[in-house]
Amino acid sequence: SAVVGVDVSNSVSESEFSCLRTPGGQGAVEFVIARVYQSGGRVDPVGAQTIKNAKAAGIQYVDGYIFPCVSCGNAAGQVSATVDHLRSSGADFGMLWYDIENYHWGSQNGYG
Repeated sequence: SAVVGVDVSNSVSESEFSCLRTPGGQGAVEFVIARVYQSGGRVDPVGAQTIKNAKAAGIQYVDGYIFPCVSCGNAAGQVSATVDHLRSSGADFGMLWYDIENYHWGSQNGYG
């Protein structure tokens, strides 16, 4: 059977996540994937707190997603910075996902 989840790119409070856990038209949200790295080349300033808020609201499966900065290079450094920030912030996350979109990837880069 299917489960309902959300991905979020803005701050979501504990009370908002609690509301999302209440069965509604879409069903109760059972997992969250919060943005934790921004395409502009920095750790998302609200990602760690959003993960903590989801956990505090009782959502069991909480992950993060990295929207990488292609022009910044150093993909490994972006992941390391993200993991270091989440751990130092006390954000208990499951997995990290990549959000790969045709954002800055044109044909001139050999990707489009």
